[in-house]
Amino acid sequence: MKTNKPSRKSDILLQEIGNEVFLYDPSKGNLHVLNPTAILVWNQCDGEHTLTEIEENLRENFQVADEIELHSDVIEIVQNFTELGVLSNNEVING
Repeated sequence: MKTNKPSRKSDILLQEIGNEVFLYDPSKGNLHVLNPTAILVWNQCDGEHTLTEIEENLRENFQVADEIELHSDVIEIVQNFTELGVLSNNEVING
């Protein structure tokens, strides 16, 4: 099922070490480093936020002007999460 409300897998761990933030997938033994934008997107991949809501929250948190296009960036980050296998809805998210 394709959705625009991404949902992270419940067994994926988020760990802060120093100034770095990591996702750890214990089932695969994979570790992924997140930048601040990806962290904000990850935290909203709860099955409740739409891609549009995630984009709006990015704009607010990073004070991005409305005329700057962000939607494709949100889709790209969510698709990367999908490809890494850390989302529970494993199909590529519709834009």
